[in-house]
Amino acid sequence: MKRHIACMVLGGALTVCAPALAAEYTRLDIAASPAGGAWYVGLGAYAKVLSDMYPELEVSLFPGGANANVLRVAKGASQIGATMLPNMKAAVDGLDPYKTPIKDIAALANIQDITRLHFVAPADSPVTSLREIAEKRIPVRLGTGVVGGNAELFARWVLAEYGITRESIREWGGSVYHLKTSEAQAMLAENQLDMHTWMGPGESFIYSELVKTKPVRILDVDDDILVRVAEKYGLASGTIPAGFYGGVMGRDVKTVVSSAGLMVNRNIPDDMAYMLARALDRGAKDIAVALPSWGGMTSGNICKGLPIELHPGAARYYRESGCLE
Repeated sequence: MKRHIACMVLGGALTVCAPALAAEYTRLDIAASPAGGAWYVGLGAYAKVLSDMYPELEVSLFPGGANANVLRVAKGASQIGATMLPNMKAAVDGLDPYKTPIKDIAALANIQDITRLHFVAPADSPVTSLREIAEKRIPVRLGTGVVGGNAELFARWVLAEYGITRESIREWGGSVYHLKTSEAQAMLAENQLDMHTWMGPGESFIYSELVKTKPVRILDVDDDILVRVAEKYGLASGTIPAGFYGGVMGRDVKTVVSSAGLMVNRNIPDDMAYMLARALDRGAKDIAVALPSWGGMTSGNICKGLPIELHPGAARYYRESGCLE
């Protein structure tokens, strides 16, 4: 592709140049989350940054999800999309939920937010640790997220390392429920679940309300499991802070954490990837105003901690900005 350069002169002294795209690359589709979701808000702010910085771009948002966005970006229906960092790694490695390795994605940025996986059991539940579920073959009534969401997927990855699967739970006489938020809240309140999983930033509304009327336990993920899921899936080790949920645990709880990231189709032009990285970096503060949980992204860390290869165009920008050496 022929490379075009757009320059503007600031104050008659400083000239700033950035690539400009050929006409056939001026439409940009961004795969986000369902309308109103956090990613839709954050990427809506990013879309505005892109439109202001590059008026020649026609930017649109597509409501998606972490797993679906990987497939959409890989096939080129969207040029850029949000997902979680472990989803990027699982896609490229061909791990669950992807049937074969997906090679047509490349990393654009690490959003540097924090989402924590919770395993929560009412205090009167027979479950007091994750390991004993498998050791004692407890017929647990497990509530987890809807199939295809990361709360369900990441919990499934972690539990599988203990030898706990949906099939084994049912063999032991238990049940697995894939629940929306309102359904989970109702079942916990009515003592119909022995354990529930949730993943997200901050505190879950479900548990914040539950602890007002019921004592609960937040279960640790054991150290050996943390090591294994880090190596296999790229899930990082972290904690649920002691102060969450009114300090119900009185200590930090060990769990897995992750960050959201942005990926692009590997085949987009280098100049487009450069522009996308530049706009995200330069517009990070404005984006954080719209979505404060994305406020951890800085010029120094936006390119760090990614589990798959950066797009060459984005890497070029990060070398120029100093994020990459």
